[in-house]
Amino acid sequence: MKKALILVTGLLAATGLTALLVRRKRTSSIPYVGSEISWASWETFKFGAETYGSDPVLNAKREVDLLKEAGANIVSMSMEKGTFEQNTAKYDEVINYARGKGMTLLLKVFPEPGTSIPISEFEAYAVAVASRYKPAFMEAYNEPFSPCSATTWQRVQEAARLCATRWLVPQHEAEWVAAIRSMVQKVHQVSPNTKVGAESNVGKFDCGVLDTECYYFQRYANIEKSPYDWLAIEPINKDEAVKQFAAVDLYWDRKLPFWVLGLDPGAAGGLNPDNDALRSESISYTFLEAAKRGFRGFLLFCTHDHGYSWGQLGANHCGILDRVTWLPKNSYNVLKQLISARARYTD
Repeated sequence: MKKALILVTGLLAATGLTALLVRRKRTSSIPYVGSEISWASWETFKFGAETYGSDPVLNAKREVDLLKEAGANIVSMSMEKGTFEQNTAKYDEVINYARGKGMTLLLKVFPEPGTSIPISEFEAYAVAVASRYKPAFMEAYNEPFSPCSATTWQRVQEAARLCATRWLVPQHEAEWVAAIRSMVQKVHQVSPNTKVGAESNVGKFDCGVLDTECYYFQRYANIEKSPYDWLAIEPINKDEAVKQFAAVDLYWDRKLPFWVLGLDPGAAGGLNPDNDALRSESISYTFLEAAKRGFRGFLLFCTHDHGYSWGQLGANHCGILDRVTWLPKNSYNVLKQLISARARYTD
């Protein structure tokens, strides 16, 4: 116990977060810690080596190896419907490789970016993925509470017109809950041990009239009402983490399993995405705050720096591994030390 405390104390001192240790004692650990496999994504598998100049499958395996070396025990992958259906063998290979390394899987199922599909079609897709891979965890859908992000829940050909109105509350609340419950139930039927959840930007915006994300989080961040098995916040940096943890503290019942997903090391660098000190600070702060609250999992948004074409500020520097050399950044070492200490602190 003393060794772990000394290790984390030194880590926080190096990142300017020593104050987080004040009046805290060690308890248990966050069970699942890891990162998203940057190369196992819809974009890399869709455009392949011709666009990226390197084999996405081999690079995805390389990320798995380096995360394993850091002590991670879980990896996530984004599996957009159309690309998955055309590249199933590539996902098979990476998933089998990760499992062979002892990694737990969190599979994220979405429609193709920028598209809208009927809820019944999306439900069938989620069930098919669950049936094929039997993952421990599945995310379906990203930001389901947002009327503009969750185009899955909008009827075909209505996405643009109803972006700001489709899920205005409370008119469609019962419909939304029923759709989620049906999907989760059917996933459980084909894969009983798969826990289905979603991540949310809650706390990023003030609760306004159109902020359905905030509204639904307030009402469903508890184990009795939530149609999901778990929920997650997705702060991209420390500033957003502060706001989102505040929302969690207000509305969470402390029983529904909660995670941190989507901490974006690129955006955490602020105006200079190469600022690895800010990236390291964001990782340390968010990890320890999540552990203090008893969160069940912690995953970064991406591992390698190759980035995504749809990304914004810092997309090409989103990882904890250097874009060209693949060498670990300090932020990688920070994550490795946090995993090694595997300590949770509470007031």
